[in-house]
Amino acid sequence: MIRTCIRITPSLLRHAYRTGRLAQGVLTGQRNQIKFHSTNSSSSSLNSTASSIFGSLVPSCSSCGIVLQSTDRKSPGFYLPPTDKANPKKKARSSDKIFEKYQSELSEEDRKLLLNESSTPVAPLPSAPSLKHPYLPESGPTKLDPNGIQCIRCRDVLYRRDIDLKEHPVFSNESILSNVGPLASVVHVVNAYDFPLSVNPSVFQYRDVNEIFVVVTKCDLLFATSSTSNRYGARFFRDYFGRKYGIPPQNIFVTSGKVDWNIRELINRLPVNAHFLGDVNSGKSTLITSLLYGDEKLSLKEKRRLQSTRERINSEKNEDLLINSSQPIIKPTFASKKRELKYETQFKALNGPGTSPMPAFTRGNIRFELPHSGNVVFDVPGFGVQDHGILKWLQPAEIKQVTKGVNIYKRGTHESKYVTVKSNQCTTVGGLFYLTIPENAMVQVRNCINAELMVFKDVERATEVCRSKDSNKAVSKQFIVNSDAALMENLVKYTIPPFYGTIDLVIKNVGYVNIKPVGGKSSTKPFTVYLPQGAEAVIRRPIMKYIAKTLSGRDKKGNPLKREHWITKGTKEVHPYTGEVFHSRLVRIPSNIEDAQLADFTRDYCNEMTNNLSSEETEIHPDKVSDHYWIEL
Repeated sequence: MIRTCIRITPSLLRHAYRTGRLAQGVLTGQRNQIKFHSTNSSSSSLNSTASSIFGSLVPSCSSCGIVLQSTDRKSPGFYLPPTDKANPKKKARSSDKIFEKYQSELSEEDRKLLLNESSTPVAPLPSAPSLKHPYLPESGPTKLDPNGIQCIRCRDVLYRRDIDLKEHPVFSNESILSNVGPLASVVHVVNAYDFPLSVNPSVFQYRDVNEIFVVVTKCDLLFATSSTSNRYGARFFRDYFGRKYGIPPQNIFVTSGKVDWNIRELINRLPVNAHFLGDVNSGKSTLITSLLYGDEKLSLKEKRRLQSTRERINSEKNEDLLINSSQPIIKPTFASKKRELKYETQFKALNGPGTSPMPAFTRGNIRFELPHSGNVVFDVPGFGVQDHGILKWLQPAEIKQVTKGVNIYKRGTHESKYVTVKSNQCTTVGGLFYLTIPENAMVQVRNCINAELMVFKDVERATEVCRSKDSNKAVSKQFIVNSDAALMENLVKYTIPPFYGTIDLVIKNVGYVNIKPVGGKSSTKPFTVYLPQGAEAVIRRPIMKYIAKTLSGRDKKGNPLKREHWITKGTKEVHPYTGEVFHSRLVRIPSNIEDAQLADFTRDYCNEMTNNLSSEETEIHPDKVSDHYWIEL
C-alpha cells in the first residue's frame, strides 16, 4: 500500500482547476489501493483534491481507468510495459528460415526470376479516379492520446473475449460520489431502455438541481428518427425530471451514443469539468466516445472553413474535372458517405474509453479532453448492484445479446405482435423471469426483450424445462440463463400491486414486456412474478403512451368511444406527463404466505407503505388505483 502526503496550496488548487484535474479521482479494485492524506486532516475536500491531483500523475489504464502496475500479474491493474517501437523484435518463423536458406543457394539470375525482378521498370496501372471527402484528412484519424496504455484485463476482454466477472468489481454509491470533487460538474447519464430503473436519486441529494445535467441515452431503441426523439422524447423526459426532481428543462438532453444524435448540441451545452455518472451499462463510455468524435468533426469543419480562397477554388476545380471526366467514377455522395463512415469507425476505435457489454467495465475516473471546444470530461465507474444482479446468471454471449436491446418503436406499440397468455399459465422470456396469470384472467404480452418469449401451463413446468435445457436441444437456445441449481432454488416470489389497464414489467439491464389485460373482468387475485436472486424489476405505466401516438379512445370531436371502435373511429395522441405516479416496485412475498392470502397481503402491504387508503375503503376509481397502491422507489 502506498501512502503519500501532499501539501495543498492555493496556486496548486488554481492550477488543478484550470487543467480540469481538480475533481479527478482514482478508483482501484481490491488489492492495489492508493490512499491520500493532507496536512490538514479536518478538510475532507482537500483530501479529495490531493487524491485527484496525484491520480492524474500516476499511470492509469486508458480503457478502464485503474492504476497500473507491472509487478503482480494476478493483482488488478497489471500491464506489460511497451516495447521499443523504433527497433521492434520480430520472432523469426521457421518457414522464413527455410526460404532464406534455399534463396541464398540460387544464382543472381535465378533469384531475379524467382522474385519477378526486371531491369526495366513497369508503369503502374491507372487507377479509377475517386472523389475526396471535402474535409477529412487523407492520412486518416489520429490517436488523441498516443501514450495510452491498456491493462491486461481490458485487452483480454476487448480483443480475446476472455471475460471473468470477478475482474469487474462493483463500487458503492458513496465511493463513486466521494471521488467527484465539490467543484466538479455532474452529468447524470440515464438509460432509456430500462427507464426509470437507471435513475439514481443519490446523484440529486448532494448537488443543487440547477447545476445537474441529465442525459438520456440509447434513445435510438425507443425512436426511429432523431426528430421524433426530440419532439416526443425530450418533452416527456423534461416533464418527468422537472416534476420529479426539479431539474430545469434546458439541462435535460436526449441522445444516442451509437448513432450520434444531438451530439453537437450536447458539446456546446456541456458544463466545464463534467463528470458522467450513471448505472453500469447505461452508455457513458459510448457517449464520451461520440463526444470526442463530434469534437473532431467540428475541428475538421473549422479547418475547412478557414481554407484560403485559392485552396478552395483549386479543390472545387479538381472535383469538377473529376466529375466531368469520361472515366468511370464512384458517385460523389456515396463515396463521401462511405469514407466518412470509415473515418468515424477508425476514430472511435482509436480514441475514447473502452466499451464492453460486461457490467462494471470502467474501474477508475478517466480524463478526456475535447480539443476543439476546450472542455474536459470524465468517465466515472457506474453504479451497480452486488454480484451484478441478473447478469451474473448469464454467459458473456447472452449478456451481449440482452444488453444490445431491440427496437421498441417496432415491438412495443399497440400495433405490434403480441402473445395471448390465459388463466393460470406462465410466461417467460429466456428464463429471465416467470410471470403467472391469475385465475379467470387473460392478457396480451408484447415482448421488448432481446430473447424469445415462451408460454407454459404453470411455473413448475417452466422451471422444470429450464433445469433440463442442456439435455433438450429444442429449448436449449430459448433459455439464455444458466441451468444452475442455485438459480432455480433461489427464485424470489413477488406480486404486482393492483393496477388498472396496461402496464410495463421492467427488468433492469434487460428491457421490459408490455402486459395488457383483455376479455371480461379480471380476477381479483394478483399477478405473481418469480425473479432470479439479485434481479431488480418494477412496473410502470406504458412508456409508449408518453413518447408515441397511441389510441385516445375518443373521436375527432372528443367524444368517448366504445373500445371496439377505438381503432376504426378513434384518434391518436401523445399523452403528456402531468406528475402522476409513474412506476412502482413489486411486493416481495414471505414464505409463510399462502396463495389464498396473496390478494389481502398485497393490498394491506401497499396500504401500509403508501398510507393513502383506509382499511374500510373498498371501492376505488380505476384511474386512482395506481395513486393508492403503487409504491414508488
